[in-house]
Amino acid sequence: MSGSLPPQLMQYFAPRLALEYKPPADKLPLDRKHVELTGIASFVSLFEDPKDTPAPTVGEDPEAKLKRLRDEKKEKNEKRIAEEIANWNPKEENKDVKTLDAFKTLFVAKLNYTTSDYTLRREFEQYGEIAKVVVTKSAIDHKPRGYAFIEFVKESDMRSAYKRADGMKIDGRRVAVDVERGRTVKGWKPRRFGGGLGGRKVVSGPPRPVAREESRAPSSYDYRGGSGGYSRDSDRGKGGGDSYRSSRGGGSSYGGGADDPNKAPIGARRGRDDDRGDRDRDSRRDSRRDDRSRDDRGRSERSDRYERSRSPRRR
Repeated sequence: MSGSLPPQLMQYFAPRLALEYKPPADKLPLDRKHVELTGIASFVSLFEDPKDTPAPTVGEDPEAKLKRLRDEKKEKNEKRIAEEIANWNPKEENKDVKTLDAFKTLFVAKLNYTTSDYTLRREFEQYGEIAKVVVTKSAIDHKPRGYAFIEFVKESDMRSAYKRADGMKIDGRRVAVDVERGRTVKGWKPRRFGGGLGGRKVVSGPPRPVAREESRAPSSYDYRGGSGGYSRDSDRGKGGGDSYRSSRGGGSSYGGGADDPNKAPIGARRGRDDDRGDRDRDSRRDSRRDDRSRDDRGRSERSDRYERSRSPRRR
């Protein structure tokens, strides 16, 4: 079929030229010479003696590993604390960061980190004259640590602040106060050395359910006034104080010496008004029911007369 094509199209079907022969750059894999493989009999003497092979190591139990790491950390901390306690001297004189008289010094904790010595002086001057206020700061970043020491001029003023200032709110936080114990109590150690009085409460187990307060008052309630009271469910003759009872058939009576009904307790008058309102509603409901009955009777009578008028008369 291609032979019938014109020469202009036949040139697109002309075969390509043959590829030029190029000799291989390397020997063929079959023509290459390889190293002959030999056995390992000549190397058996270099093997390790089975008698000298160490026993296989067994992996450490996870719980035992945690216990070991915990014990190592505890031992390390105890060693560090012992070294710091040996170098710690609370009675060392340092007027810049300590007060002069420890027995006149008040310890204030749980402070707001933005509370300044000026604010503390202003809040505690009500208990007496203050000699010095020291807000403890970190030695690394010089930021407040949340507690301070206040030295009073008189020891009696410090004791007054110790008794009254606990729980005072300063800058939105309630503070805790205590006497200084580092220089007044023998053998006292701070929290970082395993001492101190503080600590965090650790609660285990699910939280306790919170009892909800009843939003509605009980059906039977008592009201107690200055000399007595009244009870909605109380009967005449029971208990003391004012008693109120009402019924449709028997009127109403007031106990406790109240002859005038208008002098009865507010709750009693409200109960009487409620009963009166109930009776009025019942009477209106009965009257409407009677009116509907009369209307129905009237319609039925008119319908009967209309039917009789249309029926033919008998002769």
